[in-house]
Amino acid sequence: MELIVSEHGSFIGKHQGRLRVFKDNERKREVPIMHLRQVIICGNGVAISSDAARACSEEGIPIHFIFQQFRLTVEH
Repeated sequence: MELIVSEHGSFIGKHQGRLRVFKDNERKREVPIMHLRQVIICGNGVAISSDAARACSEEGIPIHFIFQQFRLTVEH
């Protein structure tokens, strides 16, 4: 499963083995980390917590940052 987040102002956090996506303090999506293959962050204005990034790293889940002008991949 892929988690794709592109909405400006979104925040990706970790809670009890899940990644949660919030926008304007409203939960938009929740995905068990164990089901993720990758996280894709598209565009500007999307934030990810250090806890969420560390959990992905520990599980070998790559986080891809994709912008109009370039692509950055963070892997464990």
